[in-house]
Amino acid sequence: MSQLYVGSQDIVHRRPLRQYLANVWLPAFKRSNSKYPRTLQILRAPEWPIYPEIRKEPGTRNLRHILTTDLWKFTVQTQNFMLNKVERMYLQNMARVKEEESELLRLPSRNIVTYDEEDIQRLSHIDNEDDCISVLQDYVLGTVSEAMRLIHGVPLNSPAAASLQFQNVSHLCVAHHARWDILALPRDNAGRHPFVVFFVPPWEFGTDDFDDFTKARTFGDNVLDVLDTDQHTAAYKLWAVIHDTCFGRTKYFAVTNYTRWCFGEIGPGCTVAGVTIPMEAPILNLDGTYEPSPSCYGFNVIEFFLFWINQAVQRQGKF
Repeated sequence: MSQLYVGSQDIVHRRPLRQYLANVWLPAFKRSNSKYPRTLQILRAPEWPIYPEIRKEPGTRNLRHILTTDLWKFTVQTQNFMLNKVERMYLQNMARVKEEESELLRLPSRNIVTYDEEDIQRLSHIDNEDDCISVLQDYVLGTVSEAMRLIHGVPLNSPAAASLQFQNVSHLCVAHHARWDILALPRDNAGRHPFVVFFVPPWEFGTDDFDDFTKARTFGDNVLDVLDTDQHTAAYKLWAVIHDTCFGRTKYFAVTNYTRWCFGEIGPGCTVAGVTIPMEAPILNLDGTYEPSPSCYGFNVIEFFLFWINQAVQRQGKF
């Protein structure tokens, strides 16, 4: 994989960081004994268990309203972030050499970062959920963290750089055979996490499930507490998990099944949440072909992710 770093505008062979970000893909992955990628999407996943661990006494959870975020406003804010924070940042091969090993910017990007045999082997042996989480952390979240570090000029291996590294905090909302994992930026001295990512594998959360999750709605009395009868849907249970994780800890979050993403915000008192429509991630297949995805007004999910996580850390007074 090509090794890159951010440099000033007068360095030869420079490439804009913006160019890298605008052309990134998320790598597909598969089981050792299968030729089919595990990133193939399904319409609707099998029904989730009841999860008595997350059922609460009536009146416990505050969340009542889900609103749809204004995508045009969200996009304009992303564009302003790109122009003001990212546009003047440049990449260059380490030591001005075209090919070097790197673990900093892990996502492939057209004509900038390509995968070697070691990457292909790893992505061809994703046999359990832990392997899947490691791909999300190392390739996707690791790239976002590194891009944030570069944008803000944070020294490598510094405490500030460590504050941009995602950690698995699934212990914040535990259930037997839980379909979700929770990853977050480290908590501050007040015990608050600047940003949280909720991950459900694509075979446990289909496109229809995702559409259902992001739908604007008002929850009836105690629906998210008892989670019974016809409310046994993945969407309702995931909103209950998000409420319990975010309440008193954070307001900024993302939800993903790897191939689809949405970005959200919890309002004061955790009574209202706003969330974007689902966004498709561009997927690079293991044979080098790719699955194009429609961009939202010219931006991909990683660019939106960078903007939203930047909102979160700056609201906490960082950088």
